[in-house]
Amino acid sequence: MKHIITLSIIILIAISSNAQDTLFFNSGTQIRSKVLEVKPDVVTYKIYENIEGPTYTVYKHELHTIHYQNGYVETIQVVEDSPTPKKELNTHAELPSATESPTKLTCKKGVVKLDNTILSTQQVKELFKTNQQALDLYTKGKKIEKVDNILATASLIIVGSVAVLQLGGYVGTPAVIGACVYFVGAYTTATVFRTIGRSKIKESVALYNGSIQK
Repeated sequence: MKHIITLSIIILIAISSNAQDTLFFNSGTQIRSKVLEVKPDVVTYKIYENIEGPTYTVYKHELHTIHYQNGYVETIQVVEDSPTPKKELNTHAELPSATESPTKLTCKKGVVKLDNTILSTQQVKELFKTNQQALDLYTKGKKIEKVDNILATASLIIVGSVAVLQLGGYVGTPAVIGACVYFVGAYTTATVFRTIGRSKIKESVALYNGSIQK
């Protein structure tokens, strides 16, 4: 019983630390987020990597689906009498044209912004085409950052499976201890990968900003 309680606490901590919703845009962009409210015409949310940050709003006609943290998938159906979209609600920045002077980017927790507006991965890559070194570093950082999600998901599946098996009497204490050790190791490794990935993304932004100032 003691092991079951301990394992349950670990599972709850793991789920809460990795709980996130994902917004899938019609443009192909995906944003990890915490959905706050879904109205007939708009969705308000916070960026997963910056929960304490500002609240964003997007028109539902820009979205394809919303994948919630509990596994539920909502396919967006736009209400016909929705108001005409207003430009200020667009959460994704328009990239500067070739005739405009490049603007410095900002980066916090792996999220890149232009004029305080979030850029999608594709938009960042489009900007970085003028700086191959920054583009390569950014691409590498995003790949490393993804390992965090893979490890976190794998650890949750394994720990959850062992918990269910123990409740059914199919596994004993050694399996429980092994699952706990694996979870701690996987979570620690995921944190390291996330930190390294975000560091490279931040470095790529610094390289880009340095190149446009020359």
